[in-house]
Amino acid sequence: MPNVQRELFAWVTQQHGTVGLALFAVGLLYAFMGFRFYTLMNGLSCGFIGWMVGAITAPIAEVDPSLGGIAGGIAGAGLAVASRRGAAIVASAATWGALGYYVLYQVGIGPPTLTVATGVAAVLGCGFVCACRHAPIAVITALQGVMLIVVGWVGLSTAFVPSIGRTFVAWAGGWDMLVPGLLLMLFVTGYSYQAMNLRGDIRTGTS
Repeated sequence: MPNVQRELFAWVTQQHGTVGLALFAVGLLYAFMGFRFYTLMNGLSCGFIGWMVGAITAPIAEVDPSLGGIAGGIAGAGLAVASRRGAAIVASAATWGALGYYVLYQVGIGPPTLTVATGVAAVLGCGFVCACRHAPIAVITALQGVMLIVVGWVGLSTAFVPSIGRTFVAWAGGWDMLVPGLLLMLFVTGYSYQAMNLRGDIRTGTS
């Protein structure tokens, strides 16, 4: 099964530095300001998910992958417009499933356990949105944001400060839990910031 981390890092390091900068900036918006732009970001996420699904499944229907991706992207964005909750369920399932696959792969778990666990993670993502009303806004956008931040950082640093970028990629390749640990720290920071703003700033006083 594909090594998502290696393939993403290999792809982003071959792009222009502005691609990494854009991913990094969008990731910051997702992770820390997702609650303010949730509708827009949810639409972008569902559009991207639809594009991926359309491009991957297009060969099965003997359709050009680019056309399948465009059709899937439009369908995903349309879902976000038509049903905010439905779009949240799709985005949450895809995000939890992708993260579940990634973390378990990094731990060293292979198929068929990896496949089953990925499906379970996606189902849990659906259940999370159905069970909680406000928390998914911060959780989903923070999870998506931290992934974009790390991928963007790799592309940005490799393009503009190659020694730092290449060192990070080498460390990530040699220490399987380095990036998952970084994602966890960034997620806690982003989620905490969003949750505090959603509930109102903490107020302190003197007695």
